[in-house]
Amino acid sequence: MSNVLTFPVANPRANPIGLSDLDAVIASAAPESLPALVGELARLQALALLRCHSPRQEAGAEDKLLKVEEAAGLLGLSTDALYRRSAKLPFTVRLGPATVRFSESGIRKFIRAREGR
Repeated sequence: MSNVLTFPVANPRANPIGLSDLDAVIASAAPESLPALVGELARLQALALLRCHSPRQEAGAEDKLLKVEEAAGLLGLSTDALYRRSAKLPFTVRLGPATVRFSESGIRKFIRAREGR
């Protein structure tokens, strides 16, 4: 694909992102492939939003998105309690209408902020 939209990137040798002609890609996509395309765009949007709202990390450090069982274990909550509170918690990442994950680094920051209370 030769459609190129460039953004400043941390690694100047990285390939530019090919999105400048996204309208044409969507217009030419087969109708049966559109739900998968929309899902992939939602996933990418969630990852971009996570990066926008996550604290900067050291180079090479990656955040891990945890399933509810892992996140509940870190927080000392039941999975039901975590689901009930998820809309109000800053480390919740919505990947779709019925899919949530939880930022491990966000949880750790949340716990550190409350340790002195």
